[in-house]
Amino acid sequence: MKLVKGSVGVNENGGILIAVIVTMVVISALGAGLVSITGTSVFNQTISNSSSNASHLAEAGYRYAQSNIQTIGAIHGETFTLDSGNSFTITVNTYDFDIQGVSGTTILETQIPYGDVPFSDVSISGRIAVGNTIYEYTSISVTGNDVDFTIPGGGLPTTGKVRLAALKQGNSTITENDTITLRGTNPTNLFPANNGAFTVGSDQYRYRSKTEDTLVGITSADGHWPGDFTLNNNDPVILDNFIEVQSTGNYGSALTATNRLMAYNILLDGGTGENEIIDHFDDRDDWSPNAGPGSTGEGTFDIGNIDGNNALTITSTTDVIGSIDTSSINFNWQGTDLDLNVIWSNNSNMLSYNAQIKIMMDGPDPSTYEPAYQGMADNYFYMTGLNFRKRDNGDSYGLSFYRAEPDNADGIPDSFNPNGGGDGNGGQAMVLLWERIGAYGVGWRWLAYANLSDVNIMREPQAIFEDDFETDLSNWIAGVPDSFNFETITSHDGNPSQTITDSPGEKYKNNKSYMITSNAIDISGLVSLSLSFWHKYRTEARWDICEVEVKPNNGNWQTLATYDGNHNAWEQVSFGLDGILPADSIQIRFTLDTDGSVRRRGWNIDDVKLETLFPKWMTLMLHLEEKDILGTKTNEIKAYVSDETLRGTANDDPQDNNRLNNPRGDINWPPDNVDDTDAGNDHFTLIKWDGINTGVTLTGVGKELESIIQVDSITSPDVGAFTQAEFGLHSWGWNYNVSYFDDFSIQTQ
Repeated sequence: MKLVKGSVGVNENGGILIAVIVTMVVISALGAGLVSITGTSVFNQTISNSSSNASHLAEAGYRYAQSNIQTIGAIHGETFTLDSGNSFTITVNTYDFDIQGVSGTTILETQIPYGDVPFSDVSISGRIAVGNTIYEYTSISVTGNDVDFTIPGGGLPTTGKVRLAALKQGNSTITENDTITLRGTNPTNLFPANNGAFTVGSDQYRYRSKTEDTLVGITSADGHWPGDFTLNNNDPVILDNFIEVQSTGNYGSALTATNRLMAYNILLDGGTGENEIIDHFDDRDDWSPNAGPGSTGEGTFDIGNIDGNNALTITSTTDVIGSIDTSSINFNWQGTDLDLNVIWSNNSNMLSYNAQIKIMMDGPDPSTYEPAYQGMADNYFYMTGLNFRKRDNGDSYGLSFYRAEPDNADGIPDSFNPNGGGDGNGGQAMVLLWERIGAYGVGWRWLAYANLSDVNIMREPQAIFEDDFETDLSNWIAGVPDSFNFETITSHDGNPSQTITDSPGEKYKNNKSYMITSNAIDISGLVSLSLSFWHKYRTEARWDICEVEVKPNNGNWQTLATYDGNHNAWEQVSFGLDGILPADSIQIRFTLDTDGSVRRRGWNIDDVKLETLFPKWMTLMLHLEEKDILGTKTNEIKAYVSDETLRGTANDDPQDNNRLNNPRGDINWPPDNVDDTDAGNDHFTLIKWDGINTGVTLTGVGKELESIIQVDSITSPDVGAFTQAEFGLHSWGWNYNVSYFDDFSIQTQ
């Protein structure tokens, strides 16, 4: 479908719309009268081909509006003309009232964010709700997008949203498909005639139709009846906010002109209709069994206790081909309260959602590798994360935390490596978007990547020993007869600081061996280790030598470095010590050996630190929005990352690494609209992609600059029923057995 009109402008008001309830009103300009059709976009065609074409145009207009649902206000009142000369017009009536303030003590001022107010002034009394508090108004005044409620008594709220409400008539127990009669003193004409949604207490329900003051066909909003409930006389029934999107198809011209109108009620975020599923892996009941490649999964999984809480663990992989190993498992949404078929069909056969998983990669166990690879210097590699758009034949997209072994000796397909095979990758940590379509080597490829560093890698340095020498030397054993001692000088940070040196306040002596040795430091169980310290020195070059050594409990002293000559500026040096592991403890020794002539100021040392790379729980989050882009069903994908630790100062920039934490056991989500990011909800870093593959589109402006991937190789079905697996978890490569998952969550839109 080619539009002659220019592209629609962006207006982010309104948030994500989360559920679509369809009611259609068909109008024929040829005098066919008025026909009402409820609950479906398919209806019997009984009039001319022109009317049918106008109907298709109206439905195409709705699909266009639905694909632009986040910016629906920008296309309100617009007519879009096709290259055929026919057109459709979009109109939005908004039942979404944002409180602007209070005038005097009795006027609650509200405003709709876009579209038209669907009613004019109301001169009779009624009810509204702010949260679960009910207020009685005596009249409503409408001016443009401003809606003012006159409410006697004062004490009105100054922020929040207003929802229309009514009171129950009489006492009754409500069963599934029952009716609810409202008091006639309420202006129930403001409730939609068909397919409305309302809240009682904390539960959301739907009704099929409204007959005068009676709501007919009561069902649960999520399709699972929670049980019968009692409504007493004057109990509040609160209408959930929604918009009515009207699409008018205009076919032909002059005497043959035909118009059809379709009206769709769409619930707005802010009611209780949003679906969220959380699995903390207390069991594996919601995850499918594994039956091999191309079926329901690969490898085997179990529930284990990791750091004091249950997590999903991987106990084996499947050899896809040669030494390529994978494990994957499907989420069994059919056995939960999440009905993807209903959500998909209600959204015009499109499926959008957010999903997140927490992942920890522990230290590898090289003894499980093939013998030829057990001695690799760099064995911390992984490809672990979420599957989505997962099909029963094994096809899927994947979003992974990814790090290849520098020579690709890791059990992960090279086609997923954006830098190719060999040593091109260099062990760079990434967020990786990829697809697996068909057989190995045919449609397995990376789609986009973003390089990670600092706080967003799977392991983070953690000090196991540090000494700034500001208190005492209790961590050290003095050399005999000559040791190091305290000297206060200007340190590397520019401030006076206490350091250790061989000869405080004077030049060192000739023919001495100044020495200081640390106590034994516990390093049992560590799989990585490094030593760092700050120093400067001035010695007789080649003759007076500074030496730093380490000794594991099960080995000998090993020299890490020697220094001599003049180095008057402070410098931090560091040494990787993975090669001495495993060991139970380690000692550090600093020595200055002098000869029989020439004396200098010696060696100053400060801030000695032993660190290990400590695995942490990282959150990987997917935002997937399916939409119609110029007639092609397309996935728009964004990725987010977070971890357990507060990082800097949270702010309104979604792409920086200053953020709140997302600790294990908690589920947080970024705001639907990135422009709503602030210090109170900034839990994630929105990924800015560094590279894309062929056939992939990179877009996004403003706070989403280069953060949106568009790809259409796997989409939801166009017709029929939705029965696919859709969600899964995976881990590729030889380090599967140290990959752990927790806090899986889905939020449907």
